[in-house]
Amino acid sequence: YTNISDILSVGANYTEDFDNLGVEISATAEKGKSRNSDINSGRSNLSAYDFGGSVSYFGFSIGGSYGSWGSSLQPTSQSYTKERKANYYTLGLSYKFGPIAASITGLNSSFENNKYSATSFGFDYKLNRNLMPYFEITKFVFESANFELQNNQGYVFLTGILYSF
Repeated sequence: YTNISDILSVGANYTEDFDNLGVEISATAEKGKSRNSDINSGRSNLSAYDFGGSVSYFGFSIGGSYGSWGSSLQPTSQSYTKERKANYYTLGLSYKFGPIAASITGLNSSFENNKYSATSFGFDYKLNRNLMPYFEITKFVFESANFELQNNQGYVFLTGILYSF
C-alpha cells in the first residue's frame, strides 16, 4: 500500500455580487510525497489541482470546473503517456425562480483511455424555510479501453425530501 506524507493542500475562493451579476471563482491544489510499503512498487508523488467558476444573472447560473490528478500515486515502473493521466471537467446550467429551481449538469472524466460521462437533470421546490422535495435523473456512460473492464451505461433516479432544522 501507499502512504502519503508531507501533504500540502491550498485553496482560494473569490465571490462578488455586482447588483444582479454574481461571480464565483475557486481553485485548490494538493501535493504530497509517496512512501511505499513495498520497495519494488514505487509510486509517483501526489500532485493534483482543480479550478472552477460560475456566473449568475437574474436567476440563471452557468458554471464549470476542470481538475487533474496527472499521474498521482501511479506506479513508476511503467511508462505513462498523456492518456494515462487522470482529469475531469464539468459544465452546468441552472435556473431559480422563487421556490422553484432546475439544473442540468454534465461531467466527463478520463484515465488510462477509459472514459466516463454523466449528465444530470435536477428539480426542486422549496415548500417552506425547512422543507424541500427534490428529484434528479442522471444518465451515465462508461467506455473501457481495457479488455478486463466492460463498458457500462445506465440511469440513476434520485428523489427525496430535504428537511432543515
